[in-house]
Amino acid sequence: MTEFETTRGRCRIEDGAIRIQGSMTVGIRRMVKRSPFRYFSLLLLLAVLSFVLYLLFFEILTLIGFLIGITIAVWLLLQLRVRFSRFSRATEIPVSAVKEVVYSDGGKWGQANFLVYFDTDDGVRVRPISMGTFGNLIGDLETGKKAFEQAGLEVGDSLLNADESSAPSPDEQNTAE
Repeated sequence: MTEFETTRGRCRIEDGAIRIQGSMTVGIRRMVKRSPFRYFSLLLLLAVLSFVLYLLFFEILTLIGFLIGITIAVWLLLQLRVRFSRFSRATEIPVSAVKEVVYSDGGKWGQANFLVYFDTDDGVRVRPISMGTFGNLIGDLETGKKAFEQAGLEVGDSLLNADESSAPSPDEQNTAE
């Protein structure tokens, strides 16, 4: 059995399966532990935004209704994104069904993920395993790569990970055409 830490919990590779465990509360707890300044800055921003909205609406019930409505709308949009995309929330993936594992660093403002591409009855699905956001790596990246390799799965790099020094210059691109 091999396991590694992710943003929201743990990922275990055992008995021929990838098992992803975790919850949102674990993710928040780890975010506070790793970078409390970012977390409290976010809370401060939300408090200021709520106060500004309160001043705009003048009534607390209207504000609460507005915030509940926005929360439901965002939740529904996220549900639709998962439903109509190739993304999956599978918590257990057989290693034999895995086609490819790719690491995407997400850049400075993105989300670092292992992307596990696997076969299902509906075709190929993608299960992201979050390792951190906004350049702040929370999960254990090296242990994750070793865990996938021990299970016989090679971890490739996403094309998005290419740094500027390895990208062709505009002159090289023009001569290639």
